[in-house]
Amino acid sequence: MFKHKEQMDHSEETGVHGGVGMVEITKVLDKQDKCKGIRFLHDDIIPPGSSIGEHLHERKPEIYYCASGRGKLILDGEEMEMRQGDISVCGKGHSHGLVNDSGEVLRLIVIRPK
Repeated sequence: MFKHKEQMDHSEETGVHGGVGMVEITKVLDKQDKCKGIRFLHDDIIPPGSSIGEHLHERKPEIYYCASGRGKLILDGEEMEMRQGDISVCGKGHSHGLVNDSGEVLRLIVIRPK
């Protein structure tokens, strides 16, 4: 499988999972791509002051990889600093969210396995 950047859906969404502000989402891979083992892979840009609200993963895990910037990760209600190069895995039955409480843009790669 191969996909040009121009073929990827791009959107700006507000209130992602009940979060604050706007998040730019590039759907690098999505379920219609039928990529074995991956439900989706998103490249998210989270401006300062914006967030992805804490939300529960009842069925599937989700991975956050911080490609650049820094912010506050919330994992099962516990807050911790997330910086460039850090990764978090939110397992089935657990919750997570992310707040960009810094003065710089945060770039987050979000992966949901099948």
